Amino acid sequence: MPVDTAEGEWKLLILFAYFTGARLSDCCRMQWDGVDLAGETLTCMQAKTGAKVTAPLHLDLLVRLNKLAGTGEHQKYT
Repeated sequence: MPVDTAEGEWKLLILFAYFTGARLSDCCRMQWDGVDLAGETLTCMQAKTGAKVTAPLHLDLLVRLNKLAGTGEHQKYT
């Protein structure tokens, strides 16, 4: 599985796409203001359809995003 050899941001990007089913372009455009860690949801606008989508965050992805948020090293984009 590609995620086994991926590291750092690549690993998070692969897991993000895997757990959300989002297109790569949507994953790359994902911003922190669309991530609700307390509510365990993710909200984004799909580039292809323009639809606003809200989905639950998988536990593995939630744990990784919480760690990243806790470092204070994240930018505007997840």
